[in-house]
Amino acid sequence: MSDTMAQEEAMNMSNEQAVQILITMRNMMCDQYGCPISDAVFALDKAIEALSADRPTWIPCSERLPECEQEVLICTEKKLVGKDACIDSIITPAIYEDGTMLEVESMWRWDDIDFDEWDDTEDCGIIPMGWFENRHFNPDEVYNNPVDRKVVAWMPLPEPYREEGDQ
Repeated sequence: MSDTMAQEEAMNMSNEQAVQILITMRNMMCDQYGCPISDAVFALDKAIEALSADRPTWIPCSERLPECEQEVLICTEKKLVGKDACIDSIITPAIYEDGTMLEVESMWRWDDIDFDEWDDTEDCGIIPMGWFENRHFNPDEVYNNPVDRKVVAWMPLPEPYREEGDQ
């Protein structure tokens, strides 16, 4: 295998693969030099801990969609054409609706939406399927606007920041 191919594979390695390599390196160092050898083992332990942390990761929409009405981060793409053709991406919080939620059962406000479907029993609209947000795609402060770009991936929102020692 060429050095270039090995470098490309290393750059595409997952966190799980990196953790396994670091654990192997740590164990080899301990076997060869005895544990603890302080700074190096401590540094490897910190790297393993950081890579093992449960962090949100991007989930392709082609793999699965979030729960209905769960606020998540989305990544949109729009191909720009012309002399400087490129892909323009936006990351924004949004919610996904699966087309079955009744307006009266939703935890979100739907004041500015025209409903295509109506539930006569509950006398309310059925929220259309799609992605909605209120930060990037909204004219005049309208609430819950449809996202008019292709949503390619999403991830759960991170946990709120807390000072160390706060419960």
